[in-house]
Amino acid sequence: MLTRLAGLAAMCLIGCASEQPVASSSVGELGARPAGPATLRIHGEGTELHPVRCGATLGDVHDALVRGGGRRLGEGETGLELIVVRNTSVDPIIRALQQTTTPAVEWFGLPVRWNEVARDGDTTYDVRSWPVITELGPRSIVEMAVRENGRAVARHELLLVPGEALAVTAASTRWPAAVDTLQPPDGPVRRAFGWSTDEPLALLVLVPRFEGR
Repeated sequence: MLTRLAGLAAMCLIGCASEQPVASSSVGELGARPAGPATLRIHGEGTELHPVRCGATLGDVHDALVRGGGRRLGEGETGLELIVVRNTSVDPIIRALQQTTTPAVEWFGLPVRWNEVARDGDTTYDVRSWPVITELGPRSIVEMAVRENGRAVARHELLLVPGEALAVTAASTRWPAAVDTLQPPDGPVRRAFGWSTDEPLALLVLVPRFEGR
């Protein structure tokens, strides 16, 4: 009896297996591996800065931010576009730009100090960020300045809540820039971010980290 049941079970397994569709494959699919993260992660209390250098056009950068559900702050009048995105959107946005360099991360911890993020001659882009506790809960203060010969020609200050990140890129004459827009208009931001080179600092993403979050 047990032998007969075992035989029936084997026939059932063979029959079930034969009904499964055979997946088509190619050499590329066989060798494919899950993509690794496009960003690194630091545990602690402070702010991560992810610089993205790539050959993407300004139109590509703006399109990636729009597709990532970004919320625009201001009108880009200072030459900078400030886009608030969810932390979960950071990796897909950076991956869409196909950065040509190894993912990198800088850490803004305490004490609070200005960090020179980009430079071209006497034109610099400086950022500082630190966590605070407010009556509404934890927040992250972000300050930035574009300076020429030490004089600020553009400044911004804002608060981010847990779960938010800030994407910074160059502005165009319209938002979002047309897909065929290669570079931003000439000005301090274009120079500081190196848009005249083959691999400009196309995008900067600041990700606040809060203790225990």
